[in-house]
Amino acid sequence: MGSPFRSVALTGRRDAIGFSLLLVALLAVGIAYPNPTLLSLITIGLVWLSVNAAWNLVLGYAGIFSFGQIAFFSVGAYCAGIANAHLGLPAVLSTIVGPLGGALAAFLIGLAALRLRGVYVALVTLAFHELLRTMISTDYSTLTGGPNGLVVSRYLPGASAVAQAQLDFLIAWGILAITGFLLWSLLRSPFALALVASRDAEHVATARGVSRKHYQISAFVLSGAIAGLAGGFYAHYVGVVAPTIISFALVMNLFAMIVVGGMGTFWGPMLGTAVITALTTYLQGLSPQYQSLIVAVVLVAMILFLPGGLVGLLGSFSRMRRSEPA
Repeated sequence: MGSPFRSVALTGRRDAIGFSLLLVALLAVGIAYPNPTLLSLITIGLVWLSVNAAWNLVLGYAGIFSFGQIAFFSVGAYCAGIANAHLGLPAVLSTIVGPLGGALAAFLIGLAALRLRGVYVALVTLAFHELLRTMISTDYSTLTGGPNGLVVSRYLPGASAVAQAQLDFLIAWGILAITGFLLWSLLRSPFALALVASRDAEHVATARGVSRKHYQISAFVLSGAIAGLAGGFYAHYVGVVAPTIISFALVMNLFAMIVVGGMGTFWGPMLGTAVITALTTYLQGLSPQYQSLIVAVVLVAMILFLPGGLVGLLGSFSRMRRSEPA
């Protein structure tokens, strides 16, 4: 039986045009200023933006309090690293293994976690995150490299710093482009309406034939696959996969990006990622503890005083301007 809902525009053509212009601007900067330091900063920002945009589908639109996104990202990174280091796959092919690992992990954890609600889902996904970190940190076999990590090949081994930085940037740019337009298309489909209906009015949605579990597990798997793809790229971008990528501080940083930008909005992850990335870059001179403390303060302040994030604030300004008398 088809979906009982007709297509709804949770995002519009203006968002697609704006996102296209953003991609063009980023590409122009990457080509015009081939500075490895600048390209590295933009590249890591693009990675986190792809991860955040996918997490926002689960956290914002589906209303699932999952904190397993970095775990799925790490699974993708380790799957790519193992495929490259132990199976001998070239970097491009081993990167593709990442989304397969991320999707599988999200499916298995989703089957268990989505039987629960609210804070219990958060606890299950956080438990998976910590279990994964502990297992890898204490694994002294050659499979994961344990606490020392696993060395993997770069995309252009032996190339100049500029050539390597440009290729890394272009791949990260391509991942963001695929992620952004995939999510934009999804948010214009009946799938998105059913997902939001299951979040806001579950009984009504169920009465109209919408299976909450079906739509939520689908969003969970898609989000995990995108995180795994970003993780697979990250492994080859850094050249090593180590337990440091499965840190709780990174989870909080990414969560802050979504909250600061605006949860459940198309542009929220983009604005939030730009702001928090710029903030953490500015705070690089401080110790990691103080950086985390400042990000935590910003996160709490946004939750208390601006729960709609920057997108909500900009929307309020826009409505105020439209309501002003001519």
